[in-house]
Amino acid sequence: MGHVSTYPDKERDEIVLHKINHDAERRATLTQLEKQHSMIKPPQCPICERPLVGEIAREGISFPFCSERCRRVDFFRWCDGKYAIVEPLDPHRMAEELEQRRAELIGAEEADETDGTL
Repeated sequence: MGHVSTYPDKERDEIVLHKINHDAERRATLTQLEKQHSMIKPPQCPICERPLVGEIAREGISFPFCSERCRRVDFFRWCDGKYAIVEPLDPHRMAEELEQRRAELIGAEEADETDGTL
């Protein structure tokens, strides 16, 4: 014998549609949150690409590298001529970029602290 539904067909269809819409809205919200979270990423070490978080990002002796090893790898690449400066250095521009980068680091760290991810 077949299954007897406690809901008439119309009510059952409305419940199913409501559940489908609710699930779709939930998935869209989660996708939006994932995109927002992925926009705020900690800076990475330019050599090994490990994320720089906490004290390393703010006050690390080897900044912008994660370690003394990565700092030395970078230094030796400069010595070997693997890197080159293609535009003149302007101290004012360099200071502005450094301040902007520090502000980004502090903002990313504060966002992590409010998320509880640190």
